[in-house]
This record gives sequence, C-alpha cells and structure tokens, in this order.
Amino acid sequence: MKKIKPLVFFPPLALLLAAILLNFINEELFFSVAESIYNTVVQTFGWLVQFSALIILVVCVIIYVSPFGRVVLGGPDAKPLLTRWQLFAIILTLNIAIGILFWGPVEPLYYFHEPPVSMDIAPQSPEAATFAMSTVLLHWGWSPTVFATLIGLMFAFAYYNMKRPFTLGATMAPILGRHTGGPAGQAIDAICLYALVMGMGGSLMGAMMLLGGGVNHVFGIPGEPSNLTLGLITVGILGIAIMSAILGLKKGI
Repeated sequence: MKKIKPLVFFPPLALLLAAILLNFINEELFFSVAESIYNTVVQTFGWLVQFSALIILVVCVIIYVSPFGRVVLGGPDAKPLLTRWQLFAIILTLNIAIGILFWGPVEPLYYFHEPPVSMDIAPQSPEAATFAMSTVLLHWGWSPTVFATLIGLMFAFAYYNMKRPFTLGATMAPILGRHTGGPAGQAIDAICLYALVMGMGGSLMGAMMLLGGGVNHVFGIPGEPSNLTLGLITVGILGIAIMSAILGLKKGI
C-alpha cells in the first residue's frame, strides 16, 4: 500500500466504480451519458485526433532521419532483447490487438451501408465503398501505429536514458522538470491510467462478443452468447493475460 500513489490510483478507481454502479442501477441512463460524452468528444475533438496523427507521422519521420534516430535506447552499450521482427510483431499486435478482428470487417461494412449523412453519399454506392475502405485504412493503418510509436519512444527514452520513474508522466520531464513526480505528473498518470483501463475494457468486450459468437456458431447454439459463455471467455482471457504478465516479457509472449 505504501507504493500506491493516491492521486494516481484513487480518482480513476472512483470514476470506474461510478460507471459500473450506474450501469447496474440505471442501464438506460448509463448508455445515454456514455453516448452523449462520446458524441461530444467526436464532434469537438475528432478533427484534432486526425490532425495529430498526421503531425505525429511527420515527427516520427523527422526523428528517424535526424541524429535523434541514431540514439540507442538504454545507452550506447545497450543490447536489444528481441529482434526487429519480434519487436514489430509485438508492437503490431499490442497496438491494434483484437480490435481489428472486429472493426476490420465491421467498420467498412457499416460505412458502406450507412455512410455519414454529412458526406452526402448514397448508401451501397461506389462512393460509399471508397469512403468505407479509406476510413478503415485510416483508422487501422498508420494512424494508431504512429501514436504508439511516439508515445513508446518518449516513455523508453525517459525511463532508460533519462533514468526517470517508470510512469507515463515521466515523458513530460523536459517540460515539467522537477515537478514530474508532483501533482502535475501524477495527474497525467491518472488520466492515462483511466484511459488505459477503459480502452482495455472496450477491447475485452469486443473479444468476448466475437469469441462468444464464434463458440455459438461452431457448436450450433442459436441466439446470442449466454452470460455463462461470456463469463468463461472473460476468465480465460484474464487468466492468460495475468499469466503472461507474471512470466515476464519473453516467456509471457
């Protein structure tokens, strides 16, 4: 308990418990609030996310061709634990994870049949097909990869080269300086922790529905997956994830 940072741990925990309780107490209100927040974020900051992806892509290219690209993470004498192919496979699967198994086929089909009204595109038309494929390539192409790449570089450089704490807030050390471990840095860690938990929860939900539907299809079970099926799948996934984390990087993978 002494290692727990209250400002990092308890605010995300409180928000998560509040969301869970609201879901159980009033499911309709929960979905209404969640949908309202989602629509507000998309309508207000959707352009910023896409623009940021483009800027970060340019930054990654600049880092690669500049002297910074020759900096060795961990110091000049550091040796890589994994080959470049292994690192690429890990980054690819951890970045898009099971999300692409669901949204890879669903997203283009959805936009093909129901393109955004603002685009003034006829459903199931050649224009709708072009928009659908371009959208899925944008969402599951270089955009998520460059986000993960830059954040990973910042975190690794701060931890291995600058000897900063093993936190995401440490990536802001050049800006926050000695305040990295203070309230500002901990607030960054708390926001990232909450986003991470919610993002993993969404991915886990997609995995449960996908695998549950697969189980029903293979065994000829009609209807949607039962709560028992989804529960067993969840326990299985969490068990594998926990075992992987306990075994360490190489054995876990």
